[in-house]
Amino acid sequence: MEQAGLRSMRVQVMGERRWWRSEHLKDLSLLVVVGWASVMVYVTGLGFYSDDWFFFERFSLAEGEGLIDLFRAGITPNTFMRPVQVFYLALLYKIFGFNPLPYHLINATVLIGGGLFFYLTLRKLTVGRLAALGAALVFLTLPHYSTDRFWYSAFQANLCMACYFLSLFADVNALYGGGWRRGLWKVASLMSIVVGTLAYEVFLPLFLLNPLVVWWFGRKEGLLRTNGARKWRERFALFGSNVLTVFLVALFKASVTVRRPTELDEMPAQIRWFARFLVKAFRTTFGTYGVDLPVIWKRILTSYFDERLLAVAIGVMGMVFVYLFFVRGKVAASFGNRRSWLFLFGVGLFFFVAGYSLFVTNRFGMITPTGIGNRVAIAAAVGVALAWAGGIGLFASIVRGTMRHVVYAGLVAFLVGSGVLINGTLGRFWVEAYQKEQTVLARIEQRFPTWPDGAALILDGVCPYVGPAIVFESNWDLAGALRVHYHDPAIRADVVTRNLSVDEEGVSTLLYGHIKARYPYGESLLLYNFAQDRLYRLNSAASAQAYFEAHPPGVSNGCPFGLEGYGVRVY
Repeated sequence: MEQAGLRSMRVQVMGERRWWRSEHLKDLSLLVVVGWASVMVYVTGLGFYSDDWFFFERFSLAEGEGLIDLFRAGITPNTFMRPVQVFYLALLYKIFGFNPLPYHLINATVLIGGGLFFYLTLRKLTVGRLAALGAALVFLTLPHYSTDRFWYSAFQANLCMACYFLSLFADVNALYGGGWRRGLWKVASLMSIVVGTLAYEVFLPLFLLNPLVVWWFGRKEGLLRTNGARKWRERFALFGSNVLTVFLVALFKASVTVRRPTELDEMPAQIRWFARFLVKAFRTTFGTYGVDLPVIWKRILTSYFDERLLAVAIGVMGMVFVYLFFVRGKVAASFGNRRSWLFLFGVGLFFFVAGYSLFVTNRFGMITPTGIGNRVAIAAAVGVALAWAGGIGLFASIVRGTMRHVVYAGLVAFLVGSGVLINGTLGRFWVEAYQKEQTVLARIEQRFPTWPDGAALILDGVCPYVGPAIVFESNWDLAGALRVHYHDPAIRADVVTRNLSVDEEGVSTLLYGHIKARYPYGESLLLYNFAQDRLYRLNSAASAQAYFEAHPPGVSNGCPFGLEGYGVRVY
C-alpha cells in the first residue's frame, strides 16, 4: 500500500510540473470568462442596501479612522460571533469609502475564485474532467444564493465559501506532501477554517465533513499509512486537527451569539420544523430553479426583457456547449461508468442537506428564490451543483454514441445560461433600487439642509422594494443613511410599510415579526410623503389617524405586495 502511495505521489508531482500546459489552465480560463460574463451585466450599477447603512453609520461615526477603530465600531452583540466579517467590511470601507464599484468587483473576484478552487478540488479528488467542470460552471452561476452577489452585508458568505474550498483543496494536497510541505498545506487548511467560519457559519457542517472526504479519498488512493508508530499522529494531523478547530470555533460562536439556540426539550418540534424547511428548500432548488426554468425564461423575456442581457446569456450558453462538446475526445469513456455519475448525484444530495443542517439548531433560515433570505443557500448550493452534474451525466449515459455528449453539454449549458440570465435580471432590480435610494436621499437632503434638532422622520410614498431588492424598509437603513450624510448619530427615521400601526401614544413599525420601533407624537415627529413632496407633522393621535386614513399604509402607494427577506415576487 505504501509503495502504491509513493507511486501516486510521484505521478502527482510530475503532473504539477506540467500544470500550466495541462487541461486545467483551459478549464480555469473558461470558468473565469463565464464568471465575469455573469457579473458584468449589473456590477457597475450596484450600490449599498439595508444593513449596509448600519455598517457605514458605525464606520463613518467611529472615534478614529484606523482599521482597528473601524473594527471596534463595527463590533456589536449581533456581529461579535463574526469578527472576520466585520474586519472584512471595515477593510473595504477603509480602502474605498463610499464608492460601491470596487466593493462589488472584489466580491465578484472572491466568488469566481471560490468557483476555481471548487473545480481544482474536484480534480484533486479524481472526479472526471467533464463532471468537475460541469459542477463548477453550474455552481458559479446558480441563482439560488443570488443575494450574495449584490449585497455588501452578505459579502462574508462568498468569503466563507472560498475559504471552504481552499481548506479542502489544501487538505487533499497534504495527503501527497511530506515533511514541511504537508505542514504548510495543513496550516493553510486550518487557517482557512478559522477565517471562513469566523466570517460566516453556514459552512460549519461542511467543514466538519472535509476530514471524512479526505480520509475516504486517502484510503481509496492508498495514501494513508496502515501501520507503524506514526500512524495515529498522522491521522490526527490530517483529520483530528480539522475537527478540533471546527469544534473550538463552534464553541466560541455558541458562547457569544445573541440568537437563542433550540433547547433540548424543544428538539422534537425543531426537527419537524427542519423537515418542513428541507422540503421547501428542495422545492425551490429543484422545482423553481429546475422544472420551472422554462417558465422563468418566459417571464423574463416577456416582463423584464433586456436584449444585452439575453445576448450575454445566449453567448455564454453557446460557449459552454461548444467547449464541453469538444472536450469529449479526451474523456470519451467517462459516460460508461454510470455508477460514478450516480455516486456524484448522491453525494450532491447529501451535501445539499448538510448545507442546511445548521438550521437544526435554530429557526433563522429562510427559503426564498430571490430575496435577501437566500443568502444562506450558498453552502447547500455546493450539493446542488454536484447533484446537477451527476444527474445530467447519469441521464446522458443512457443515450448512445456522440449524442450523449450533446445531451450533457446541452443541459449543462442550459443551466449555466439560465443562471446568467436570472442573476442578471435580479441584478437589474438591485441597480434600480440603489438609484431609487439616491433619489430619495437627495430629495430629503434638499428638504432638510440641516437636520432639525431631535426630529424623527417617517418616510411615505416610496415602495420599500424593487423586486427582491431593498430600497428602504426599516428603522436602520434609512436612519443609517441619514446619519452618514448628516454625521449625526441621534437621527431617528423609519419607513411606512404594511406593518405600521397607529395608537393613542404614537406610531409603531414592525419587521420580521419581532423588531419593533416606536415614535411618540410631538412637534418633532415628521412624516415626509415622497410621492407628494409634502411634509406633515404628527403631533397628535388625531393628526396621525387623519393622515393614515387618507393614505392607508402599504396600500395608497400602489406598491406591489412585499415581505421582509423576500421582497416582491418577480416569478
